[in-house]
Amino acid sequence: KKTLNFNEILGTDKEGLKNHLESLFYGDITWENYTEKVWEVDHIIPIRDIQTFDDLVRIFHYTNHQPLLVEDHKKKSANKTPLL
Repeated sequence: KKTLNFNEILGTDKEGLKNHLESLFYGDITWENYTEKVWEVDHIIPIRDIQTFDDLVRIFHYTNHQPLLVEDHKKKSANKTPLL
């Protein structure tokens, strides 16, 4: 049984994740409009592709997170083809 704490799986702390996401902001994405559901945090390789513990660690790593406008996220999510 493998166990890691949240920061070990994420590969950084909350501040590191925040900085990573900010470095990828585009268009109308700001922290101020996050609560207005203008954009979402997306897993580049989707959660549905997790099959092993190693997949979980890779998919939840901060480098697999990106900000995505809601309309862009819907388009991406419509493609159900596994990416692994």
